[in-house]
Amino acid sequence: MNSPLALVYVQFFCAMALAAAFAWMLMASPIRIAPKASKLFSITNLCMFIGMMLYYFRSDTINYLYWYGADFIYLVGYCCLRWGGQSIFKQPLSISFDLTIVSITTLCMFLFPPQQEFASYLMVIACLGAFIIFSCIVFDTYHAVRKNVSVFYTSLITLPFAFVSLFFIAKAVSVIIFIDNQQLSNELTTLNSSTVSWLNISFLFTINCMLFANVLTSLILRIRELANKDQLTGVWNRHALLAHLKLVDNLWKRNQICFSLIMLDLDRFKKINDSFGHLAGDAALKHVANLLKNTLREVDFICRYGGRSS
Repeated sequence: MNSPLALVYVQFFCAMALAAAFAWMLMASPIRIAPKASKLFSITNLCMFIGMMLYYFRSDTINYLYWYGADFIYLVGYCCLRWGGQSIFKQPLSISFDLTIVSITTLCMFLFPPQQEFASYLMVIACLGAFIIFSCIVFDTYHAVRKNVSVFYTSLITLPFAFVSLFFIAKAVSVIIFIDNQQLSNELTTLNSSTVSWLNISFLFTINCMLFANVLTSLILRIRELANKDQLTGVWNRHALLAHLKLVDNLWKRNQICFSLIMLDLDRFKKINDSFGHLAGDAALKHVANLLKNTLREVDFICRYGGRSS
Protein backbone atom coordinates (compact mmCIF):
# COMPACT_ATOMS: atom_id res chain seq x y z
CA MET A 1 0.00 0.00 0.00
CA ASN A 2 1.17 3.54 -0.74
CA SER A 3 1.52 6.07 2.06
CA PRO A 4 -0.57 9.29 2.27
CA LEU A 5 2.56 11.28 1.38
CA ALA A 6 2.89 9.25 -1.83
CA LEU A 7 -0.55 10.48 -2.87
CA VAL A 8 0.64 14.09 -2.56
CA TYR A 9 3.64 13.39 -4.79
CA VAL A 10 1.46 11.59 -7.32
CA GLN A 11 -1.03 14.47 -7.41
CA PHE A 12 1.79 16.96 -7.97
CA PHE A 13 3.33 14.78 -10.70
CA CYS A 14 -0.01 14.31 -12.46
CA ALA A 15 -0.78 18.04 -12.26
CA MET A 16 2.58 18.81 -13.89
CA ALA A 17 2.01 16.20 -16.59
CA LEU A 18 -1.48 17.49 -17.43
CA ALA A 19 -0.30 21.11 -17.47
CA ALA A 20 2.57 20.20 -19.78
CA ALA A 21 0.26 18.20 -22.06
CA PHE A 22 -2.12 21.16 -22.28
CA ALA A 23 0.75 23.57 -22.99
CA TRP A 24 2.13 21.39 -25.78
CA MET A 25 -1.34 21.06 -27.28
CA LEU A 26 -1.59 24.85 -27.33
CA MET A 27 1.77 24.93 -29.11
CA ALA A 28 0.44 22.45 -31.65
CA SER A 29 -2.91 23.98 -32.53
CA PRO A 30 -3.45 27.71 -31.95
CA ILE A 31 0.21 28.78 -31.86
CA ARG A 32 1.33 26.35 -34.60
CA ILE A 33 4.94 25.94 -33.45
CA ALA A 34 6.24 22.54 -34.59
CA PRO A 35 2.66 21.20 -34.59
CA LYS A 36 3.45 17.54 -35.29
CA ALA A 37 6.20 17.38 -32.68
CA SER A 38 4.15 19.34 -30.15
CA LYS A 39 1.27 16.86 -30.48
CA LEU A 40 3.65 13.98 -29.87
CA PHE A 41 5.11 15.76 -26.83
CA SER A 42 1.58 16.30 -25.54
CA ILE A 43 0.91 12.57 -25.92
CA THR A 44 4.16 11.89 -24.05
CA ASN A 45 2.94 13.89 -21.06
CA LEU A 46 -0.47 12.22 -21.18
CA CYS A 47 1.29 8.84 -21.11
CA MET A 48 3.27 10.01 -18.07
CA PHE A 49 -0.01 10.97 -16.38
CA ILE A 50 -1.78 7.70 -17.16
CA GLY A 51 1.28 5.62 -16.32
CA MET A 52 1.70 7.29 -12.92
CA MET A 53 -1.99 6.80 -12.10
CA LEU A 54 -1.75 3.09 -12.89
CA TYR A 55 1.54 2.87 -10.99
CA TYR A 56 -0.07 4.35 -7.89
CA PHE A 57 -2.80 1.69 -7.74
CA ARG A 58 -0.37 -1.24 -7.74
CA SER A 59 -0.76 -3.65 -4.83
CA ASP A 60 0.16 -7.17 -3.76
CA THR A 61 -2.67 -8.64 -5.81
CA ILE A 62 -2.15 -9.69 -9.40
CA ASN A 63 -3.34 -7.02 -11.84
CA TYR A 64 -2.18 -6.92 -15.45
CA LEU A 65 -3.35 -3.36 -16.10
CA TYR A 66 -1.59 -1.73 -13.15
CA TRP A 67 1.69 -3.56 -13.77
CA TYR A 68 2.15 -4.39 -17.45
CA GLY A 69 -0.13 -1.56 -18.58
CA ALA A 70 1.69 1.16 -16.65
CA ASP A 71 5.14 0.22 -17.95
CA PHE A 72 3.82 -0.24 -21.49
CA ILE A 73 2.26 3.24 -21.48
CA TYR A 74 5.47 4.75 -20.10
CA LEU A 75 7.47 3.17 -22.93
CA VAL A 76 4.99 4.36 -25.56
CA GLY A 77 5.35 7.86 -24.12
CA TYR A 78 9.13 7.66 -24.47
CA CYS A 79 8.70 6.54 -28.09
CA CYS A 80 6.44 9.54 -28.80
CA LEU A 81 9.13 11.73 -27.26
CA ARG A 82 11.70 10.32 -29.67
CA TRP A 83 9.40 10.64 -32.69
CA GLY A 84 8.70 14.26 -31.78
CA GLY A 85 12.41 15.02 -31.69
CA GLN A 86 12.90 13.32 -35.04
CA SER A 87 10.02 15.35 -36.47
CA ILE A 88 11.58 18.61 -35.25
CA PHE A 89 14.92 17.94 -36.94
CA LYS A 90 13.43 16.40 -40.10
CA GLN A 91 14.79 12.93 -39.39
CA PRO A 92 13.11 9.70 -40.52
CA LEU A 93 10.80 8.28 -37.86
CA SER A 94 12.05 5.08 -36.23
CA ILE A 95 8.57 3.72 -35.54
CA SER A 96 9.33 0.07 -36.38
CA PHE A 97 12.50 -0.07 -34.28
CA ASP A 98 10.94 1.63 -31.26
CA LEU A 99 7.80 -0.48 -31.30
CA THR A 100 10.01 -3.57 -31.55
CA ILE A 101 11.85 -2.48 -28.39
CA VAL A 102 8.52 -1.87 -26.62
CA SER A 103 7.17 -5.25 -27.74
CA ILE A 104 10.29 -7.16 -26.65
CA THR A 105 10.31 -5.36 -23.30
CA THR A 106 6.63 -6.12 -22.71
CA LEU A 107 7.05 -9.77 -23.69
CA CYS A 108 9.95 -10.10 -21.25
CA MET A 109 7.71 -8.72 -18.51
CA PHE A 110 5.25 -11.54 -19.14
CA LEU A 111 7.88 -13.91 -17.77
CA PHE A 112 7.05 -12.66 -14.26
CA PRO A 113 3.67 -12.43 -12.50
CA PRO A 114 2.33 -8.85 -12.18
CA GLN A 115 2.52 -8.41 -8.40
CA GLN A 116 4.73 -6.76 -5.78
CA GLU A 117 6.76 -9.91 -5.11
CA PHE A 118 8.27 -9.69 -8.61
CA ALA A 119 8.32 -5.88 -8.85
CA SER A 120 12.13 -5.74 -8.87
CA TYR A 121 12.40 -7.96 -11.95
CA LEU A 122 9.68 -6.04 -13.77
CA MET A 123 11.35 -2.71 -12.99
CA VAL A 124 14.74 -3.90 -14.27
CA ILE A 125 13.17 -4.96 -17.58
CA ALA A 126 11.25 -1.68 -17.95
CA CYS A 127 14.36 0.38 -17.11
CA LEU A 128 16.42 -1.47 -19.72
CA GLY A 129 13.79 -0.76 -22.38
CA ALA A 130 13.67 2.92 -21.39
CA PHE A 131 17.48 3.06 -21.40
CA ILE A 132 17.62 1.83 -25.00
CA ILE A 133 15.04 4.38 -26.17
CA PHE A 134 16.71 7.32 -24.43
CA SER A 135 20.13 6.25 -25.70
CA CYS A 136 18.68 6.43 -29.21
CA ILE A 137 17.27 9.89 -28.39
CA VAL A 138 20.78 11.03 -27.40
CA PHE A 139 22.15 9.67 -30.69
CA ASP A 140 19.39 11.34 -32.76
CA THR A 141 19.73 14.71 -31.03
CA TYR A 142 23.51 14.79 -31.25
CA HIS A 143 23.63 14.07 -34.98
CA ALA A 144 20.78 16.49 -35.74
CA VAL A 145 22.23 19.43 -33.80
CA ARG A 146 25.95 18.86 -34.39
CA LYS A 147 25.60 19.55 -38.13
CA ASN A 148 24.69 23.17 -37.46
CA VAL A 149 26.10 24.27 -34.09
CA SER A 150 29.24 23.95 -31.99
CA VAL A 151 30.22 20.96 -29.88
CA PHE A 152 29.58 22.97 -26.70
CA TYR A 153 25.97 23.78 -27.57
CA THR A 154 25.42 20.25 -28.86
CA SER A 155 26.61 18.92 -25.51
CA LEU A 156 24.23 21.24 -23.65
CA ILE A 157 21.33 19.85 -25.67
CA THR A 158 22.26 16.17 -25.48
CA LEU A 159 23.73 15.81 -21.97
CA PRO A 160 20.36 15.98 -20.12
CA PHE A 161 19.02 13.15 -22.28
CA ALA A 162 22.24 11.24 -21.59
CA PHE A 163 21.74 11.75 -17.85
CA VAL A 164 18.17 10.44 -18.16
CA SER A 165 19.38 7.29 -19.92
CA LEU A 166 22.04 6.84 -17.23
CA PHE A 167 19.33 7.35 -14.60
CA PHE A 168 17.40 4.38 -15.94
CA ILE A 169 20.44 2.10 -16.12
CA ALA A 170 21.51 3.21 -12.62
CA LYS A 171 18.02 2.47 -11.34
CA ALA A 172 18.11 -1.00 -12.87
CA VAL A 173 21.56 -1.71 -11.40
CA SER A 174 20.45 -0.46 -7.97
CA VAL A 175 17.43 -2.75 -8.00
CA ILE A 176 19.64 -5.71 -8.94
CA ILE A 177 22.19 -4.93 -6.21
CA PHE A 178 19.59 -4.54 -3.46
CA ILE A 179 17.23 -7.22 -4.69
CA ASP A 180 17.73 -9.23 -1.47
CA ASN A 181 17.17 -6.19 0.74
CA GLN A 182 13.41 -6.11 1.12
CA GLN A 183 13.22 -2.57 2.53
CA LEU A 184 15.39 -0.92 -0.11
CA SER A 185 13.79 -2.97 -2.85
CA ASN A 186 10.33 -1.76 -1.82
CA GLU A 187 11.52 1.86 -1.72
CA LEU A 188 12.91 1.57 -5.24
CA THR A 189 9.85 -0.13 -6.71
CA THR A 190 7.07 1.79 -4.93
CA LEU A 191 6.13 5.43 -4.44
CA ASN A 192 6.65 5.44 -0.66
CA SER A 193 10.18 6.86 -0.92
CA SER A 194 10.36 10.67 -1.05
CA THR A 195 13.65 10.44 -2.96
CA VAL A 196 12.16 8.27 -5.70
CA SER A 197 9.09 10.51 -5.94
CA TRP A 198 11.20 13.64 -6.28
CA LEU A 199 13.34 11.92 -8.91
CA ASN A 200 10.17 11.17 -10.89
CA ILE A 201 9.08 14.81 -10.63
CA SER A 202 12.56 16.04 -11.61
CA PHE A 203 12.53 13.62 -14.53
CA LEU A 204 9.25 15.01 -15.86
CA PHE A 205 10.38 18.61 -15.41
CA THR A 206 13.77 17.99 -17.07
CA ILE A 207 12.23 16.21 -20.03
CA ASN A 208 9.80 19.04 -20.77
CA CYS A 209 12.54 21.65 -20.42
CA MET A 210 14.70 19.75 -22.90
CA LEU A 211 11.80 19.33 -25.32
CA PHE A 212 11.26 23.08 -25.24
CA ALA A 213 14.99 23.59 -25.80
CA ASN A 214 14.84 21.28 -28.82
CA VAL A 215 11.91 23.21 -30.29
CA LEU A 216 13.75 26.49 -29.70
CA THR A 217 16.89 25.08 -31.31
CA SER A 218 14.95 23.96 -34.38
CA LEU A 219 13.40 27.44 -34.71
CA ILE A 220 16.83 29.07 -34.50
CA LEU A 221 18.22 26.69 -37.12
CA ARG A 222 15.19 27.35 -39.32
CA ILE A 223 15.65 31.11 -39.06
CA ARG A 224 19.33 30.72 -39.88
CA GLU A 225 18.45 28.60 -42.90
CA LEU A 226 15.88 31.13 -44.11
CA ALA A 227 18.50 33.86 -43.82
CA ASN A 228 20.86 31.95 -46.12
CA LYS A 229 18.42 30.31 -48.55
CA ASP A 230 16.64 31.80 -51.54
CA GLN A 231 12.95 31.34 -50.80
CA LEU A 232 11.93 30.97 -54.45
CA THR A 233 14.38 28.33 -55.63
CA GLY A 234 15.53 26.74 -52.38
CA VAL A 235 19.23 27.19 -53.20
CA TRP A 236 21.71 29.36 -51.29
CA ASN A 237 21.39 33.14 -51.62
CA ARG A 238 23.95 35.90 -52.21
CA HIS A 239 24.78 36.27 -48.51
CA ALA A 240 25.62 32.58 -48.20
CA LEU A 241 27.68 32.69 -51.40
CA LEU A 242 29.84 35.57 -50.18
CA ALA A 243 30.51 33.76 -46.89
CA HIS A 244 31.36 30.54 -48.75
CA LEU A 245 33.64 32.38 -51.19
CA LYS A 246 35.51 33.89 -48.25
CA LEU A 247 35.98 30.41 -46.81
CA VAL A 248 37.29 28.78 -50.00
CA ASP A 249 39.50 31.81 -50.68
CA ASN A 250 41.11 31.42 -47.25
CA LEU A 251 41.62 27.72 -47.93
CA TRP A 252 43.34 28.64 -51.19
CA LYS A 253 45.62 31.17 -49.52
CA ARG A 254 46.54 28.86 -46.65
CA ASN A 255 46.58 25.35 -48.18
CA GLN A 256 46.46 26.04 -51.94
CA ILE A 257 43.19 24.12 -52.23
CA CYS A 258 41.81 24.94 -55.66
CA PHE A 259 38.19 25.81 -56.34
CA SER A 260 36.16 26.60 -59.44
CA LEU A 261 33.47 29.21 -59.88
CA ILE A 262 30.86 28.97 -62.63
CA MET A 263 28.33 31.73 -63.22
CA LEU A 264 25.23 31.19 -65.36
CA ASP A 265 23.21 33.98 -66.91
CA LEU A 266 19.73 33.11 -68.17
CA ASP A 267 19.31 34.39 -71.73
CA ARG A 268 16.38 36.72 -72.35
CA PHE A 269 15.21 36.42 -68.74
CA LYS A 270 14.05 40.03 -68.66
CA LYS A 271 12.10 39.45 -71.86
CA ILE A 272 10.37 36.44 -70.26
CA ASN A 273 9.36 38.60 -67.31
CA ASP A 274 8.14 41.44 -69.51
CA SER A 275 6.27 39.22 -71.98
CA PHE A 276 4.76 36.51 -69.78
CA GLY A 277 4.83 38.05 -66.30
CA HIS A 278 6.80 37.40 -63.15
CA LEU A 279 5.12 34.04 -62.52
CA ALA A 280 6.64 32.69 -65.72
CA GLY A 281 10.01 34.17 -64.74
CA ASP A 282 9.79 32.53 -61.32
CA ALA A 283 8.95 29.20 -62.97
CA ALA A 284 12.02 29.53 -65.21
CA LEU A 285 14.27 30.21 -62.21
CA LYS A 286 12.89 27.24 -60.29
CA HIS A 287 13.30 25.00 -63.35
CA VAL A 288 16.96 25.96 -63.73
CA ALA A 289 17.58 25.54 -59.98
CA ASN A 290 16.06 22.05 -60.05
CA LEU A 291 18.17 21.10 -63.05
CA LEU A 292 21.33 22.18 -61.24
CA LYS A 293 20.37 20.41 -57.99
CA ASN A 294 19.59 17.17 -59.84
CA THR A 295 22.72 17.32 -62.02
CA LEU A 296 25.56 18.63 -59.86
CA ARG A 297 27.25 16.81 -57.00
CA GLU A 298 26.23 17.17 -53.36
CA VAL A 299 29.55 18.86 -52.57
CA ASP A 300 28.88 21.58 -55.15
CA PHE A 301 27.63 24.88 -53.75
CA ILE A 302 24.64 26.10 -55.77
CA CYS A 303 23.33 29.59 -55.21
CA ARG A 304 21.25 32.31 -56.79
CA TYR A 305 23.33 35.46 -56.90
CA GLY A 306 20.37 37.55 -57.98
CA GLY A 307 20.12 40.95 -59.53
CA ARG A 308 17.61 43.37 -60.93
CA SER A 309 16.08 40.75 -63.25
CA SER A 310 17.67 37.45 -62.24
